[in-house]
Amino acid sequence: MNTTPLPYQMEDIEQVERWGGRALIGWDMSLGKSFGALLFAQRNPDARPIVVVCPAGLKHNWENEAQKHLGWRSTILEGTQPYSAVCPRSGIVIVNYDILKAWLPRLRTLRPQLVILDECHLLGNHKSQRSRAAKTICRDARYVLGLSGTPLLNRPVELWHPLSIIRPNLFPSRWDFCLRFCDAKQKFYGWDLRGASNIPELHATLRREVLVRRRKSDVLDQLPPVRRIVVPLDLVRRQEYDLAHQDFVQWLRRHKPERIRSALRAERLTRANYLIHLAAQLKMPAALEWLDCYLQETEEKIILFATHRDVLHECYLAHRKRSVLIDGSITEVQREEARKQFLCAERTRILCGNIRAAGTGWNATGVPNLAFLELPWHPGAVEQAIGRCHGMDRGVQGESTTAFFLLARNTIETHLAELIQRKAV
Repeated sequence: MNTTPLPYQMEDIEQVERWGGRALIGWDMSLGKSFGALLFAQRNPDARPIVVVCPAGLKHNWENEAQKHLGWRSTILEGTQPYSAVCPRSGIVIVNYDILKAWLPRLRTLRPQLVILDECHLLGNHKSQRSRAAKTICRDARYVLGLSGTPLLNRPVELWHPLSIIRPNLFPSRWDFCLRFCDAKQKFYGWDLRGASNIPELHATLRREVLVRRRKSDVLDQLPPVRRIVVPLDLVRRQEYDLAHQDFVQWLRRHKPERIRSALRAERLTRANYLIHLAAQLKMPAALEWLDCYLQETEEKIILFATHRDVLHECYLAHRKRSVLIDGSITEVQREEARKQFLCAERTRILCGNIRAAGTGWNATGVPNLAFLELPWHPGAVEQAIGRCHGMDRGVQGESTTAFFLLARNTIETHLAELIQRKAV
């Protein structure tokens, strides 16, 4: 193990082991659910092979986590046409929910002993293909770990199917579960199972039998003041970026002919800036998927920082009803109104801010999370932006702050992150 577990992580994984390795890890976002699952795998050598099932945008994050914490290599499955020689009988195989059904025959030949279901609340619909495929792959596994930051849903009916996969004997009858906990009512069109009943009893049963639950507020004394988490993202149209990287001038002639003269005068800087912008544009589908997962998993607010207007506006428009925008195009009065709305309105959960316009000059202490969609050239700008939430640049001790760095894999962004880190040191 390359990483030392925190006390709450060790305590909860030991409880998972007492439950026989079939449990629901319900830690708040950024408390290390993936690390907890890997810790269980490392402590139990008979948990091999391992299959991780997760949303597509999180596959490379799992690969990084396994390498970082355990030094383990992973196999990532892609596409709906299974290919040969990709599924080792030892180690970790990572597959996303959308292609799990296509890979089932190949995966079942592995006889996985540990299946990790990341964001397992996505399996709430027991009739969906992903839910049925997940149940199939877990049927013969010795250990099954479900991971979710929001395990206790407003509609208990959506909890039954993940539980039936993780611990089939806990609530064996869906109908009995719905009668007891879903306030089942017969309507003209059939049974309405959208309600909730006997929730304290349900919570008590889950905590006693299957759920380890941790909120960030419960373990603040164990967390570092600022945590920096790199989230690797894939590009769409990867060939477009690679072409730009390999032959910038030719690419510029095809895509930006009006800029060719200035580009040739300062090719290196222009090339770097164009590649940074292009990488940001091409990773946006993955970044928006990550943001969707964030909003589903936690009720906490988040500040998104970027440098290019189109990147910032794409995020803002994707969640316009629950976000505000701060960039150079608005007045100082409008900026202050946006800040107040973000801090005070419960429904407004996202602030999309230009790192210059929103990264200095105001206090967001109490907002626990921020994410960088793009990186500036100077580490000071990153630290100032983090200081909005943590208050460290003002001598204010805020709660533990998590800074997510949404970096396009194998691009200039990863090199820029390394450069910023070296400058910061």
